[in-house]
Amino acid sequence: GNLQMLVLAPLSSLEAQIGRQRLLFLCLDLAGTGALLLFSWFFTKRLLQPLEENQRQQARFVASASHELRTPLSVMLSCIAASRRGEPEERLHFLEAAENEGKRMSRLIHDMFLLSKADTQTWSIRLEPVEADTLLLDTYETFLPLAEERRIRLSVSLPEEELPPCLCDSERIRQVLGILLDNALCYTPAGGRVCLNLSFTQQTFAFSVADNGPGISEEDKKHIFERFYRADASRRDREHFGLGLCIASEIIKAHRGRLTVSGAPGGGSVFTFYLS
Repeated sequence: GNLQMLVLAPLSSLEAQIGRQRLLFLCLDLAGTGALLLFSWFFTKRLLQPLEENQRQQARFVASASHELRTPLSVMLSCIAASRRGEPEERLHFLEAAENEGKRMSRLIHDMFLLSKADTQTWSIRLEPVEADTLLLDTYETFLPLAEERRIRLSVSLPEEELPPCLCDSERIRQVLGILLDNALCYTPAGGRVCLNLSFTQQTFAFSVADNGPGISEEDKKHIFERFYRADASRRDREHFGLGLCIASEIIKAHRGRLTVSGAPGGGSVFTFYLS
């Protein structure tokens, strides 16, 4: 015949186990969702930080540029208005003042145009073999009359050994040397000294401009290559807009080099850029 058997057992332990598993899976899902949200928030914030900083820099750039352009424009309009009311012999003076402010505005616009090309990475860099010592000597001879006029001793130091050609854009490097020399001569008092130096080690050219002027504080060194940045009042004048060092830095970056600033022994500043 047939034998049938019915076995009964309580399901409470199985239901408890299933409940614990469901709770575990829920916790894992919540933890995974939280981790994903935290990961997304953290990395999205990191991705947005450069964009936000760039936006702030652009806002500061526009505000600073507007401020710098407003001054010469106001002077030009005042001179034009005064020339209309002034005597014939006074009109020439007002027109010369307006012309000088127009040239100043033109220099500022030219500098801003160069920086806009750096932002869009459209620098026209033409690399070619250049004799670095000749380049430095030409710059020295160009600025020597200005140094003598300001009663500043300008000197140049070159290595004695023969140097290999330096692969660079000679006109752009002249521009960098001109910016550094012009700053050094402007901020060095009469009777001071400015030295140009060239060295070559480990296949790297080092061009430096050293002065014994008032120097630059450690805090200012952190911002010295920012646009429209100028240090304390003793380093301000109407011929400098705070763009020269920024332009020099962008040119050196386009050459895949680096530009640094440090303190000179006994006071002053040393600007050095390296080219490979």
